[in-house]
Amino acid sequence: MSDSIDRPQGDKSTAENWRERVLDGVGRRLDQMMASKEVTNFSGESERATVNAMADAVLAANRINDRLGAFYTTDRVRKVLGGISRQAVSERVRNNRLLRVTTADGVVLFPAF
Repeated sequence: MSDSIDRPQGDKSTAENWRERVLDGVGRRLDQMMASKEVTNFSGESERATVNAMADAVLAANRINDRLGAFYTTDRVRKVLGGISRQAVSERVRNNRLLRVTTADGVVLFPAF
């Protein structure tokens, strides 16, 4: 669902690239949360709980993708469809030429199938 899957692979395996992108993204998000004081407990116990929760989330996401397939964001769909506008995406949804789903928390996604 991320635009980062379009990055060049270079000499590294897909798994190595994925790992680096995930760690980079997690690092940026942690920096944001620490700067905004959303995270204030830096104990060893909190560290272990955070690592375990993140690992559990990765496994859950992979199980969901294995069952349902991947989902794209609007920006990713726009790129896949040749850089079309948001309005063009909406028009395709209205004309039943593109399937859009909304998650329970209001996130709009598009199945990759």
